[in-house]
Amino acid sequence: MAFLTAMRAVFLAIPQGHQSLQVTAPAACAGLGLGYVNHSRLGVCGRPHPEGLVVTFAQGDNGLGLQAGDVVLGADDAAGPELLDRSSRRPFCSDFSSPTDHHRRETAAASFFGQVPAGTVLRVRRGTAAPFDVEVPAGSTPQLLSCQDPLGRAIDFDARAEVRPDGVAVIRLPRFYPLDGGPPPTTGAEQEAFIAAFQAKVQAAFDQVKSAPAIVWDVRGNYGGITQVGLAIVAGMPGAQGGDLSSCRARIPKTSPPKFYAPKYAEYKVTPGGSFAYGGKVAVVSDGLDYSAADYFALAVTTFTDVPLVGSATAGAYGGSG
Repeated sequence: MAFLTAMRAVFLAIPQGHQSLQVTAPAACAGLGLGYVNHSRLGVCGRPHPEGLVVTFAQGDNGLGLQAGDVVLGADDAAGPELLDRSSRRPFCSDFSSPTDHHRRETAAASFFGQVPAGTVLRVRRGTAAPFDVEVPAGSTPQLLSCQDPLGRAIDFDARAEVRPDGVAVIRLPRFYPLDGGPPPTTGAEQEAFIAAFQAKVQAAFDQVKSAPAIVWDVRGNYGGITQVGLAIVAGMPGAQGGDLSSCRARIPKTSPPKFYAPKYAEYKVTPGGSFAYGGKVAVVSDGLDYSAADYFALAVTTFTDVPLVGSATAGAYGGSG
């Protein structure tokens, strides 16, 4: 426990992306009462709120009796911003770094109901009624739930499309990396085939609904993965402009201030058109758990299109955010 607590403090002290700590024997965490990042044990999910956190999803039989829309104002003596500050300091069974403060708070809220100790008294407001107290029960049967998606929706797929009753299509992308992908291939030809196979899954979802008058790309809670697929989607958005998005250069070891080698890699750009070309109305929904390739996706939307990006800022795992 001391080691995991110390690593959580390190991750908070040094904001960065793409650093993680994996516990290889998760069963050992059960005795420590540790939760997992962006998971709940109480059947309730939350996201940041100016006064604490708001319940965005609640199973009907959750042991807290909470409902979607409830605002948790405090937990014991922690209220307001301190509610999520304290939550963010609690260790996880497996952990990873937060590159920005808003990602730290988003993660703290999404993980709150998996970490909050039994016996904690929550101060809750429901609508315009007077606040009331709820005690976190001890010894209850865990109601395990992923809160990676704010609405508690399933995320065990690569891409899924549907048409709402009003005719607007929604394409959900919880990841830019195949759910069953395993480690990425190492050779150039294998990588191209790997990317093409995943893009084909997204393409199939798009093709199902591309005749709709409008499409909402819902990337909330997107783990990231293959940046090129996200950029291919952006390239097909109405009014997309072409241009270079970003590139990387390796740091020369032990240089201070940092110096970098001249060759570039991970050079990304947007070329308008392609198989995702679409002439209807488009909007993109993002949130603070959008990470890595999802950062690039949101940034490309705001840089190269006039498509509205709604929701909260992405994680910023590459130093930039949509």
